[in-house]
Amino acid sequence: RAHRSGDLVVGEIRHAKDHRRIGFVVVFPPTADFDFWEFSYAIPDPKDRDAYSAMSASDAMAHYMFEHLRIEALGWRTRADNRASDAVIRRIGYESFGAWEVDGHPYTFYRLDRDGWAKRRRKLDLGEARHPSGIGGTFATLDAPPYRARGRGSSFERSS
Repeated sequence: RAHRSGDLVVGEIRHAKDHRRIGFVVVFPPTADFDFWEFSYAIPDPKDRDAYSAMSASDAMAHYMFEHLRIEALGWRTRADNRASDAVIRRIGYESFGAWEVDGHPYTFYRLDRDGWAKRRRKLDLGEARHPSGIGGTFATLDAPPYRARGRGSSFERSS
């Protein structure tokens, strides 16, 4: 229902080398309880899960949400038993603001505002300057979905 009404931001996570779709991203709108858009992703197959891919997908969506949609804040929740996801979100720079139980599971909640994103973006830009990816900048903005990356260069091809 929320997707049909346009209240969700959704995306695919694709493996760069073989273009397989390995997961998806959903960003939920703010609620009465939280003043931020809440980021969530799923990569079903454990062999496709790694911190670098998770950070890249998170940074790409944060770039889109902050710089294209101009939101004020983005948030995340991690289950206490998912230490890998918690490590990824802390590494990006989100700050914890509390822990609560949801549906019988303990969660830690994180939030990143525009200033926090600006700090993260500067770090990503420095990394791109030191080790250029060949795409012409830290992020490649595409004209319209769906697209598949071709190799490490700046060219992209439209998916069928």
